[in-house]
Amino acid sequence: MTPLDVTAADDATRRRTVSIQVTLAVGIAVLVIITTLVVALPSLLIGAGNTIGLLRERTALVIDTAEAGLVDHLTAVEDLAQDFATSVRDGRIVMDDRDAVEDALVLSLAGVSQVVVIAFIFPDYLGVAAIRTPSGFESDEFDGSDDEEVILTLERLRAADDAVWEDVIYLEESGLPVLNLRAPIRADDGQFLGVLVATVDMYGLSRFLMELQQGGRGQTAFMLYGEDRVLAHPVLADPFPGLSPEHPLPTIDQVADPVLSAWQDRAPGAADEYLDMLVDRDIEAGDERYFVVSRAFGGFGKEDLLLGSYFPEDVLIREMGRLVLSAIFTIVVLIAAVFLAVWFARRIARPIREIAAVAVQVGSLDLERIHPLRGSVITELNEQTRAFNTMLRALDWFATYVPRRLVQRLIRRGADVAPRSIERELTVLFTDIAGYTRLVEPLPAADTADFLNHHFAMLGECVEGEEGTIDKFIGDSLMAFWCAPDLQPDHVARACRAALAMKTRLTADNAARRAEGQVPVRLRVGLHTGPMVVGNIGAPGRMNYTTVGDAVNTGSRMEQLGKDLAPESEVVILITGDTAKGLSAAFTLKPHGKHGVRGRRELIDVFELVDGPDTPGG
Repeated sequence: MTPLDVTAADDATRRRTVSIQVTLAVGIAVLVIITTLVVALPSLLIGAGNTIGLLRERTALVIDTAEAGLVDHLTAVEDLAQDFATSVRDGRIVMDDRDAVEDALVLSLAGVSQVVVIAFIFPDYLGVAAIRTPSGFESDEFDGSDDEEVILTLERLRAADDAVWEDVIYLEESGLPVLNLRAPIRADDGQFLGVLVATVDMYGLSRFLMELQQGGRGQTAFMLYGEDRVLAHPVLADPFPGLSPEHPLPTIDQVADPVLSAWQDRAPGAADEYLDMLVDRDIEAGDERYFVVSRAFGGFGKEDLLLGSYFPEDVLIREMGRLVLSAIFTIVVLIAAVFLAVWFARRIARPIREIAAVAVQVGSLDLERIHPLRGSVITELNEQTRAFNTMLRALDWFATYVPRRLVQRLIRRGADVAPRSIERELTVLFTDIAGYTRLVEPLPAADTADFLNHHFAMLGECVEGEEGTIDKFIGDSLMAFWCAPDLQPDHVARACRAALAMKTRLTADNAARRAEGQVPVRLRVGLHTGPMVVGNIGAPGRMNYTTVGDAVNTGSRMEQLGKDLAPESEVVILITGDTAKGLSAAFTLKPHGKHGVRGRRELIDVFELVDGPDTPGG
């Protein structure tokens, strides 16, 4: 090539080049605009859906709390009847001594504040009663041989085995609407000894709902007995006028709640289903519109119960207004970012390509391949490099506390990830160290932390080896689940293999501990398979990808059941029958029969997982 050719090439290159300041200014500005739109627009749409979902979930929480309050209010009375029956069978209450029975009734009444009257009717229709008064307790004897209600009660329950809830009645003496529990009492040999009657104050439920209203951010909860009778409502926290034995509960119209009245008059079939609730929109009362959420509930009394809660539509409008402000703020930030990008581009030269390359790696959470940026002699660029390196260190810490694999899965799935929770069949696993307190009590704090870190590292590797999701560490316990966020048709087998891997790892680790003169670790593991709610759950500023539901509680109960079924085992793995159904013959199970667990009325099949594929003995 001649000097003339070189000069011509240089001229051509010079004509094709653009100033780096212009290139970077235009490029960064376009990048900022695109990135902001790609990130902000979906975020605003998701935020709108989340806002409605969170309001619904907040209302559902109010209903759940009201239901729990109702159950606690009434099951305490059932427990009272059960304790009385047990005391009779054990001989602690001598039924031939009616004074002793009377004293026992007063003692029972003092222990359950919602009971206003408790009475015992003997087979000869004579009875004793304890009555709560403003000044304390009173007791009395009565003759019910001429009382038709007493006679019918004895005859109806003479052949019954279980306590029954009767209809709501009105006590004229105390001016209270009450719900009656009537329980047959039998001797140890089955002989019928009489009937225990407990009357429960319904105003206590209304006081509970009034407390919910005061802390519910504009929400009002209510309970209906049948179609239109109000069992509990904040306005019923004090004695309600106009009640009588013929009308022990007020109707919706008598309560004079305009929202409930409008809701009662709504068109049939207007409600939407949401989880196990019905959602009614656009309920007009006065000048406002309301959302009403309700759920049917039974098991107490002759009528079905309906729990509900409502809140004004302006609560939703306020929440959506925040999204509008967020959109305006996003636009302002976008404009400012464009101008800042133009200004900043003039001061960027060499580090720009390094920053872009590292930014790509940060976006994919590929932190292992990221190296700190080199400094610059230009003050602004040097400060930027230092800030960027600080961010990398922060991201490295972030990856330590948040499951990186989970975040990478969610990023890969992109738009397929739903922001609100879903119900799906999962397998959940719980672990717990037996005798943990005694094990770490003599250890200094630092040694305790080292012990737990080592323990959870072993268990965590077993979970991740089967592509499970570690939900959380609770004290000395681990919770993990399978089949979310990714579908795993073999989630039951994966969870059981992980549990068996834990058993293998812990057995080997205990051998090393014994060799060093340390106490071995005993581990309980529980698994259950069933429908669970999984997704982002928490407050707006702190969300956890977790799973909740009755099936989760059953998994925890399996771990706790290990205390009774295998108290001395080094590692015991208990699974439910629902989990066992999903396993092949390659897994060895030891049946433990049916057992009752707290929170579930029916007995469940329990098996011990002994070994399986690719495990010792399998």
